[in-house]
Amino acid sequence: MINKYLRAYETFVQESGFIPLTDDAYSVIGLCGESGECAEWVKKAQFRKNKKYTPEMLKLELGDVIHYVTRLALNHGWTLREVMDGNVTKLEARRAKDKVKKNGRA
Repeated sequence: MINKYLRAYETFVQESGFIPLTDDAYSVIGLCGESGECAEWVKKAQFRKNKKYTPEMLKLELGDVIHYVTRLALNHGWTLREVMDGNVTKLEARRAKDKVKKNGRA
């Protein structure tokens, strides 16, 4: 089920008509910008206790992050599943070397 959804999202991104997928610079800069939006959300919601910064807003920003991650993956011929599997493998290797504790901290 998840693979079907991931493939549908990948197709959506490919057909979205934004800047060509082959432009890594655009995608990386977009990813940085959207990650910064997530950081801004944390700053304003958690540290400044600003009630207008709702979890729903964070969810929308995370969607933008996923968009740019997808663009980068597709440009290099990877599926989102391959990227996720690679991340799991990397994190499992770190955990095996005891570099990541059970609470997720290095």
